[in-house]
Amino acid sequence: MSPLLQAPPERAIDSTPILGAIERLASERRRGVTFVGARGRRVVPYADLVDRVRRVASALRSRGLRPGDAVVVVLPDPEEAIVAILGAMAAGVAPVPIYPPTGLEAMPVFLRHLAHLLERSGARRVIAAARLMPFLGAVPQPVDAFAALLDAAPGPFERPSADDTAFLQFTSGTTAAPRGVMVTHGNLAANLGMIRAAARMDDASKIVTWLPVYHDMGLVGAVLNSISMGIELSVIPPQTFLRAPRLWLEEISRVGGTHTGAPNF
Repeated sequence: MSPLLQAPPERAIDSTPILGAIERLASERRRGVTFVGARGRRVVPYADLVDRVRRVASALRSRGLRPGDAVVVVLPDPEEAIVAILGAMAAGVAPVPIYPPTGLEAMPVFLRHLAHLLERSGARRVIAAARLMPFLGAVPQPVDAFAALLDAAPGPFERPSADDTAFLQFTSGTTAAPRGVMVTHGNLAANLGMIRAAARMDDASKIVTWLPVYHDMGLVGAVLNSISMGIELSVIPPQTFLRAPRLWLEEISRVGGTHTGAPNF
């Protein structure tokens, strides 16, 4: 049988809580996340990423959010989205990442989508990009600009149980009203472990992705997988990829990427 057709070897599913794995990266400066844009590349060591995650967690607590609450995350920039999502999880708050509007013409549909998700998720606040703030004045829940959350002092990580909700994932709403699923920390740990086993990922793996952070394939398969393992991750914004697809292949070649993912178009 061809090696490519052989089943992956049996491995124990990694049940390490994701927050504990990320917290251990607080002093890791050799590895991190590379954010690739049209103007170049910028490496953020894991230590710096964890510091910002702690700041967001502290800011959410100071705004009255408690473990078990939910917060909607509307951030087109993947770096901001990653920090906000992990910061909410670190505070025990379930992030609800949603598709940001692509332009002014999409704003009415987006606002209806946002209202539906706020109602269904019971989210108490919204974290949004600065450029979206002028359009969110009618949102009943308080809206925080992402940058303002980084002014807080770093706070501790919560210690959720396997049954606590890690995040809420909603369908796109293309064919029907968006429906949500509560993904627990136990669900997430099992999913990450199975992905790693099937993809034969290890400490030497390097992931390159342009998939949206608000989509489960990009969020779980690429971002949360890489960060919780402490391996090298390169992130290209989806809009940048669409304008210059070559950046994806160039980044794979530059860093020696071992894993990537994409639709079959």
